[in-house]
Amino acid sequence: MKSTLTCRQLQNRKHVNIFRYFSGIVFLFAGLFFTITSAAQTGCKTGCTSNDVQIKRAYLVDAGGNALSTNCTYGDAITAYLALDLTASTPRVGVSISGNVKIHGTETIVSGGALARCFSNSLISTSTNPTTRVIYPDPITWTCGTSIDLKNVFIAWGTGNTNFCTGTAAQCPATSSKCWSQPIAGYIPVVSYPCVPAGITSTTPADDAECEGGTASFTVAYSGGSGTPTIQWQVKAPAATSFTNISGETSATLTLNNVAASKNGYQYHAVLTSTSESNQSCTATSRDATLTVYSNPGTITVTTVNPTCSSSTGTVTVSSPVDDVNNDYEYQYNSDPYGDSPGPFTFTAGAGYSITVRRKNTTCTSSTSCAGETLRTSSILSQQQSSKGVSSTVKPISPATAIAPVNIDLSSSQTNVKAYPNPFNDKVKFVVTSEKAGIGMLEIFNTLGQKIITVYQGLIPAGINNFELSLPGQNYANLIYRFRMGEKKITGKLLQVNQ
Repeated sequence: MKSTLTCRQLQNRKHVNIFRYFSGIVFLFAGLFFTITSAAQTGCKTGCTSNDVQIKRAYLVDAGGNALSTNCTYGDAITAYLALDLTASTPRVGVSISGNVKIHGTETIVSGGALARCFSNSLISTSTNPTTRVIYPDPITWTCGTSIDLKNVFIAWGTGNTNFCTGTAAQCPATSSKCWSQPIAGYIPVVSYPCVPAGITSTTPADDAECEGGTASFTVAYSGGSGTPTIQWQVKAPAATSFTNISGETSATLTLNNVAASKNGYQYHAVLTSTSESNQSCTATSRDATLTVYSNPGTITVTTVNPTCSSSTGTVTVSSPVDDVNNDYEYQYNSDPYGDSPGPFTFTAGAGYSITVRRKNTTCTSSTSCAGETLRTSSILSQQQSSKGVSSTVKPISPATAIAPVNIDLSSSQTNVKAYPNPFNDKVKFVVTSEKAGIGMLEIFNTLGQKIITVYQGLIPAGINNFELSLPGQNYANLIYRFRMGEKKITGKLLQVNQ
C-alpha cells in the first residue's frame, strides 16, 4: 500500500533533516578542532610558564634504553630513541611532552624527529631518585657526530595524583597553569656524541728498573678517541689496595728523579679522560707499570798489603761488599774488565789504583781509589845529565824549576847519592851519579821503615842526575833515603828541621 504523508508530517521530516545536517556540521568542526589540538599541542594554551615539570637532560639511547655504543663512526646513520630525564616540584602522574629534534643551528627536523606523547609515569623527585626517565617509543635517525637539539617543546600536566593521560597521544593541560612552553629561540641540547675513549698502546707504559738515586720514566702512547684526552698519572704502593693521583703529573711522560730504594715495587698507570663534543666523558686506563729500584753496592772496604823493603808491589782486596744470598756483585780493577773475584789485585809501590763494584745485571756501582804517592806530594824539579863532557837536559816529570847542576868528579866511576842541604827545612836536593844507565828508584822512609814518598822511579841515565824534593809543612824529623838500581842499593840519613 502506498503511504501518504500529511502536511504536518512533511514539515516534521524537514525539521529532522535540517537538524541532522547542522548536527553533522557541528560534529565535523568538533572533530577537526580536536584533531588540530592533539597534533599541535602548543596551540592548547598560551602564556604557559610554570616550571613544575622540567626536562633536566635530553639524550639518545638504543632500543633497550641503553646509552649509545661508543664505537659509532662519525657520519654513520644511527637508529636511536630520545630519552628525557624529568623532575617535578610536586608529585604528578602523567605528563604530555611534544617537540621537534632538529639539527643544531637549523630548522631541519631529523628523520622521525617530530615527537609528541603523553607518558603515564609517576613524577616524584627524591634525594635518591631525583629524576624520572621517559623514552619516546618511535625511533629517530641520527647521523653520528651531528649536533642535535630538542626545540618547540610543550609540556602539559594535570592536577592531583590521578593519571593525567587518557591515552598516549599528546594532550592539553588541565588548566592554564599546568603547562610550559619553550621560547621560540630556546633549545635543549641532545646528548648526541658518544664519547670514544682513547686507544692506549697495550705495551705502554713499560716497566722500568733504575739504580737508587737514578731517574725513572714512564710514557703512555695512545691514539684516537673523542678530542684530546687529559692525562692523570696514578701510583700504588705494594701494600696499597688502590691507585691514587700524583699531583701535577698530567703529561704523557711521568719522570721520577732521584728514586729511593723504598720505591721498589711501586706501580704506575695513566688514566686518559676523553670528552665528546656534547660534553660526554669516558676514560681509558693504561697497563700497570712496575718500578724496580736496585740499591747501590754501598761503601767499599778494602784490605791492603803494602809493599815492603823486599817487595816493590802490594795487594788490595775488597772485603765489602761481597756476594751473599741476596746480592751478586762483580769487580773492576783500574780499567780491567769486570770479574767475579774481589781480589787480591796487585799494585806497584807508589802507583795509584781504583776499584769499582757493580751489582750484576745493572749499572749500579760504587767506587774507591787511591792516588799514587808521586801524584800526591812529590815535586821533582829537574834532571840534568852529563857524560864524557857532553851535557843535555832531560825534561822534568812534574812541573818544576831547573836548578843549577852540582859539579861532581866522575873519574871514580862509582854510583853514589848526595843530599843537600842536610839538615833541611822544606826542600832537599839529591844528586845521583850513575856509572851506567838503568832503571832506578829513589825513596824516602821514616825511622820505623814506613815509606814516606817515592821521589823518582824510572830511567836513570848514565852521568849526573839532579832531583829536588819538597816536603813543606811536614814533621818527620829523622828520615832515611834509599836509592836502588839493579843490585846496587845506597842509603843515607836526612834531618828535617822545622822552623
